[in-house]
Amino acid sequence: MAAFTILTVPGDEFLNDAPYAYVVVDLDGGGRITGWMPSVKTENGLAIGDRVRFVTSYRPGVQFAKASEGSTSE
Repeated sequence: MAAFTILTVPGDEFLNDAPYAYVVVDLDGGGRITGWMPSVKTENGLAIGDRVRFVTSYRPGVQFAKASEGSTSE
């Protein structure tokens, strides 16, 4: 992960999920993508350089989880 911030005042689609992390992820094959991490609620929950993985979900947007978290989809 290249960068992140914690959103406490999100857009309408994500009101019930705030706070959450909005992240910029460096892809292994090159390039970057942005997404969100609903399981991360504070700055202490992430660090630049942490590995994350894509999560398939019914929720909107591109969702990630820490690579160390379980692999169950929502």
